[in-house]
Amino acid sequence: MSPVQTKFVALLAVVAVVTGFDAFAVRVDNLYAASVPLKNPARPQASFDVALAQVLIKVTGRRDAVVDEEKFPDAGRLVQQYRIGADQTVWVRFDEVALRRELDRLGEPVWGSERPTTLAWIILDDGFGERRVLGGASAAMPGGAVPGKAGPGANDAGLIEELQATADTRGLPLLLPLVDRQEMSAISLRDVWGGSVETIEEASVRYAPDAVLIGRVRSMAFDEPVARWTLLLDGERFDWEGDVGSGANDVADFFAARLAASVGASNRVLLSVDDVVNLDSYGRLSAYLEDLDLVEAIAVDTVDGNRVVFSLKVRGDLQRFMRNIALQQVLTPVDAPRQPDAPLGLQAEAPKLHYRLVSGS
Repeated sequence: MSPVQTKFVALLAVVAVVTGFDAFAVRVDNLYAASVPLKNPARPQASFDVALAQVLIKVTGRRDAVVDEEKFPDAGRLVQQYRIGADQTVWVRFDEVALRRELDRLGEPVWGSERPTTLAWIILDDGFGERRVLGGASAAMPGGAVPGKAGPGANDAGLIEELQATADTRGLPLLLPLVDRQEMSAISLRDVWGGSVETIEEASVRYAPDAVLIGRVRSMAFDEPVARWTLLLDGERFDWEGDVGSGANDVADFFAARLAASVGASNRVLLSVDDVVNLDSYGRLSAYLEDLDLVEAIAVDTVDGNRVVFSLKVRGDLQRFMRNIALQQVLTPVDAPRQPDAPLGLQAEAPKLHYRLVSGS
């Protein structure tokens, strides 16, 4: 890792503690499944450990996750189903409950299926004076384009595939912009290439992403592409350098550090929710809380008019729990919570959170 990347990761560790998190997450499917090369057509079980390694990267949020034979001596016992493909691959789905139980036993973190979306603006400079944005309708844009040279370049598809493959490997929801006329007329690639992000921020509003990732990729004919990355999140900006894959990888590292949690000690939290006006809203709220990955147990503590107080047993620290609540915009905070003086497990009383149920959520 370069000094610039090291500085970026260090900054992310700080931001993970001090920033808010307003998100519009999506549910990521197939976190517990992977397609891998078929080692032995007569014995597909020989590929199960490779598939498990890929799943662990997505589920734990750790890109260095591996299948340790001492921790996972038999990947096959965690397999729910598998099928052999026509292209010498095998698709393997692992039992989510069984695997999460194993990860809890090992003290490994688990990153839930509700994950923030990142909008990626990738600006490509091919070294011949043309710059363009890669997306659903890649085209040359103002600020360096050669007149008459519209449309995607020869290696655009490869760069998009590499970026998306990295995001898929990490279980990171990644969007590419449409790059339509509205955006083409609003964005100055010359300014963005120079480091300005204002026009990108304005153009991103239509997508309502959780984070915006800007990649300035210089791709020469005989060299590996070099990228300068910028992450925009909650009013903060971070810059670093790397290759095409490092953008999605570093963003996934950041979100996993904020949202994944190991089981640790059981902690109790009192969650007070206003505007629970009828049985329907109570049912939606209960179903939502039960579906939160960090909630291990839930019980009603008190009911007072339209306010319901739940007693929750959660994994991880209070801030991590609050970030997971924020992901789906089902609850909105009423009072800013007091920062606890001690970790959850060491507090004399359960911390109290006060939220309001969003209408129609």
